[in-house]
Amino acid sequence: MDTNENKQETTEELVARLQRELGEAQNIIGEQAEQLEAKTLQGTGSLPVITYDKQNYQVLAAKFHFNDVDYKAEDLAGNADLVKKLLEAKSGLLQKIEKAKK
Repeated sequence: MDTNENKQETTEELVARLQRELGEAQNIIGEQAEQLEAKTLQGTGSLPVITYDKQNYQVLAAKFHFNDVDYKAEDLAGNADLVKKLLEAKSGLLQKIEKAKK
């Protein structure tokens, strides 16, 4: 029988573990809030709204060609590197959506 299974966490270890878990949970919640905001901005439109660097962008074409590669609008979701390259190239494919003031 492994003696580590019976070892109880010290108060300090417990606090450190809970702080790590809280930080991870806050990151997940932040990411989900950004995704929800993008989906809300998209509404019923067929072209996606993507989030990059805490900014929302409306994708203006269902398909596009960039750097000799064909892409679909949904390819941008989760591909921060491609979005960054498009923004750096000042592509007209992405239109920044200004956030409403609260």
